[in-house]
Parts: sequence; C-alpha cells; structure tokens
Amino acid sequence: MAKKTLLLKKLVVFNPSPTFKAAEAYALNMGVHAHFSSPKHLPIANIVNQGLAEAKMRELPLPKTVVFHSAPNQQARLAWIDARQSKITINTAATTWMHLNYFVPKNFTNGFWSTGDPLHPILHELGHLRHYQENPISYLRPPRSWTDKDKSVANTVSVIASMDHKEFVAEVHVGLLVDSCYNKDVKKLYKEFTGRKFP
Repeated sequence: MAKKTLLLKKLVVFNPSPTFKAAEAYALNMGVHAHFSSPKHLPIANIVNQGLAEAKMRELPLPKTVVFHSAPNQQARLAWIDARQSKITINTAATTWMHLNYFVPKNFTNGFWSTGDPLHPILHELGHLRHYQENPISYLRPPRSWTDKDKSVANTVSVIASMDHKEFVAEVHVGLLVDSCYNKDVKKLYKEFTGRKFP
C-alpha cells in the first residue's frame, strides 16, 4: 500500500511575488532580511516566502536572514542554517528546488523525508532554528551521544532523522506541522533532545 502523502494545512493565502525585489520586500515585511540574488531564482524565493509565512502564522521563530548561494559541488544539499546567527542559506544549485512537487513526495514515499509537502525543505530548516532558540544547550551540546538505538527509533520518522539529534528534531518538527502520529519511543527521544513536552 502506498504511503499517504502528508501535507501541511495552509493557513496563508499566498500570492507569489512578481519580481525578486518584491519577494525580498515580502520577506522583510515578516522581519526577515532576504537576499535572493537573481530574478531567475524567483520561484525558489516564493517557495521560501510561503514557508516563512506559514511558520509566522503558527507563531514559530523566523530567521533574521535568508541568503541565496550557489554550491554546485553540494547539489544534494538544499539548504543549511547557522542557528546562532539566525541565518538560512538556500543552495540555488540544488535542482530539487525547481521540482519540489515531484521530489518531495518521492522522498517521502521512499522514507527519506518525514512529509511530502513541497514546503518541507524550508520548514525543516526552521525546525533547526526553533530547536536552537528554545534549547541552545541541547542543540549545541546534546545531553548524550547519538546511539544505534536512537538511529533505529529516528528511522521510523525518516532517513534524514536518523543522522543525528539535530536532524531528528527538525524532521519531527515538520511532521508535527502536518499532524503526523509518532510512537512512544519517538516522543521520548524528542523530549530528551529538546526538553520540550511532546504535543
């Protein structure tokens, strides 16, 4: 049986910006300084802004800065975050950005990501930011090492989640936004590495 694609219930009626300068202004209106770099990246800028808008509507923390950067040697890496600087970098060289409606559901079906929503990549990075802002000590210096048992538990969330405690928390964060149901072992691990009671 095919996995049911988990999608975010949209709270924002999002109208894509017609220019990348308008997209930067849209982000700034949310308190985010965006540097979207080029008109050709406008579709990516609109995806990022939609994710930020959905997070803001849910009163989740937003980054101070979003920048676009081309890293052709890291095409599998869509984005990364400097949580201490509250800065998200979007890798415009990752071709997945231009085909999210295909790749995200596929990665979810394959168990690689915890949801099949096209906004998953940006919401994942925001999950890292929330983790750091709510519990910086746990984010930077986890209470203990990541064990094989932890990896096994986290793998029920996604392959990415099994990598380490940060990726686990970020993947569960996105899963919770789409109302995923998790078992008691996932809940226990989430609480241990965030200090946050499971919703």
